[in-house]
Amino acid sequence: MRNEQIFNRRSLMGRMRQAVFAGAAAAVTQAPAAGSQPSSAPVDPQGRHTFDVRAFGAAGDGKAKDTAAVQKAIDACNDARGGIVYFPPGEYVTGTLVLKSNVTLHLHVSATILGSTQLADHGRSLSEAARRMILEWEDKARAGALRIEP
Repeated sequence: MRNEQIFNRRSLMGRMRQAVFAGAAAAVTQAPAAGSQPSSAPVDPQGRHTFDVRAFGAAGDGKAKDTAAVQKAIDACNDARGGIVYFPPGEYVTGTLVLKSNVTLHLHVSATILGSTQLADHGRSLSEAARRMILEWEDKARAGALRIEP
């Protein structure tokens, strides 16, 4: 009889959770190098690049539509064979975004991605039910009966 270990889903998830927590604890306990400045931008443990959406033109003011800038950051990250797309503090209004392989979205604790309430910002990528819901939100927003909070 071979020496095999059989895992059920619960025990496997428990082992994965332990590994994740151990890795997170190790990352938290590492002291910064002497003279280094603390940064809120994430560092990819695999050494891949970090793409700040503001460097691609995102305003993050909660008013301007940041769809094109965020999509450019996602595309550049994917073209670089992956990395992190970073959202510094702010509110980023977007329409439909196309996520790509090997791209990790990292939001600062004070960053929020808001879906645009304008149907035109979502193109043809939405289902009919989603389109109806956005039209209802647009009507409520115009009437002043809708406020979306993060």
